[in-house]
Amino acid sequence: MSSAIEKAKKKAKQIDRESLNKLGIERTHEEYYIVGNYPPLAALDDVVEKGIDIFEGAGPRETDIYIHIPFCLQSCNFCHFYYEKIDDPDVERAQIIGGEKSAEIAQKEKDRIEKYLSNLKQEISMVAEKVGGITARSIYIGGGTPSVLSAEQISDLFSHIRQYVSVPDEAEIKFDVHPQVAHDSERVAKFKALREAGVNKIAIGGVCLDDSVCSKQSRMHSGKDTAKLAIELKSVYGFDHVRTDLMMGTQRQTPENWEADLDELIEKCEVDCAMAFPLMFKASAQIYKSFVRDPAKFPSIEERDLLYLIAIEKFKEKGYTQDLLFYFNRESEEDDQQMRKFKSLDETEMLCFGPTGFGFVNGHQYFNAPDEVSYNTAIEQGKLPVWRAAKLTERQLFERDVIFGLRTAEGVDKERMMKKYGRDLSTEYSTQISQFCEAGLLESDEEGIRLTEIGKLRGDEIAASFGGDDVRLKSEQVAMKEDPAGPVQRYHYHPHGHRLR
Repeated sequence: MSSAIEKAKKKAKQIDRESLNKLGIERTHEEYYIVGNYPPLAALDDVVEKGIDIFEGAGPRETDIYIHIPFCLQSCNFCHFYYEKIDDPDVERAQIIGGEKSAEIAQKEKDRIEKYLSNLKQEISMVAEKVGGITARSIYIGGGTPSVLSAEQISDLFSHIRQYVSVPDEAEIKFDVHPQVAHDSERVAKFKALREAGVNKIAIGGVCLDDSVCSKQSRMHSGKDTAKLAIELKSVYGFDHVRTDLMMGTQRQTPENWEADLDELIEKCEVDCAMAFPLMFKASAQIYKSFVRDPAKFPSIEERDLLYLIAIEKFKEKGYTQDLLFYFNRESEEDDQQMRKFKSLDETEMLCFGPTGFGFVNGHQYFNAPDEVSYNTAIEQGKLPVWRAAKLTERQLFERDVIFGLRTAEGVDKERMMKKYGRDLSTEYSTQISQFCEAGLLESDEEGIRLTEIGKLRGDEIAASFGGDDVRLKSEQVAMKEDPAGPVQRYHYHPHGHRLR
């Protein structure tokens, strides 16, 4: 047994599951979901029904930007983000055979992507003109799979962004790639286009290096493909910063193969940032159906806790810092957009573009249209594709700041909360702070409150408990009315109102 696994097991024994149950935060596979935004999607209103204009009175702004590319070459069974698969089995067979049908299908797919990109560029233009100017603190192009775009499409999209958005030289510009790009005949041209566009960080999504685990995730590539890509992004294609997103809790994962993945990413691939992302179930996801059929094939809650503790040990051992709940950064390398999201988003804001993107602007939490069709329709009718939104009250802004702050290493600063909101943290949350401190999950002193290492294992549940009863009740009421496999549930990133059945 390695030292990291041994240390993790010792720490796992410190978990008082009886206390977690009493506090109402012990986890189950089906109930668990991360705190991705606040208020969550289920607590937001339909903008058409309520007549909400999220940009009313808004002027020029400095902001982070997220752009969603919803197309994928494969359907990874764990993915809960919005995507549209563009190569079903019939298309694959037709392309292998070749001929007129293959060319016809390829052209239709190209036209579909071009139509979407045209509307995406139009949305960027509309928002920039509506607020009178945008300066980007960072740009993140995610998905879906942005690396399905051709080199020409990449260059054209960035050219349009820079036409309507001021992008300082120091801005973080990050682009998601799928491991399958390692087999893309256009990859050299694509990476050249990204470098020329100013992309300075590459994120590889859904990383897994163990082929037996990859096969259960419906991946078409091998672990060697991913490791080779991570190395070559620096050594061959000239990118200085590479991030990898890992999934904890999928079928066939063990402490041993999980540690082996981490060792290779740290030692051989030398990744600059890793996000150890926990598996979460959605009623619309294929992997949830697999879990319902045979839950014993998935790591137990206790085993998932152990995987997370192993990650904490391995990255700490190699000098990485854990600045956010699931993020590990080498030396001073940080994910600027994610750090601001949890530390100062109400001050810096985030604009989203594309379907299912969510942002925070002008005091509003908002979500864009839930699918490609409704998104395209809105843009082509000259409307912004905002779907659901809410203007936060002063109390909700305070709650949001506390909830997000708890997911950072520094925690929540008491003096800052008093200066910013005129609210005493210890008074406002005396019950939660007392209970969680007594259970060894939270630390509280004159400076602030922060999660302990064991507290991080239930960080989302603890953070969610600092939300308002009004938001929780509305989320739960809306959740009961919505189809568990429908868009409100599929893109609801919060424990309150999360529903599978």
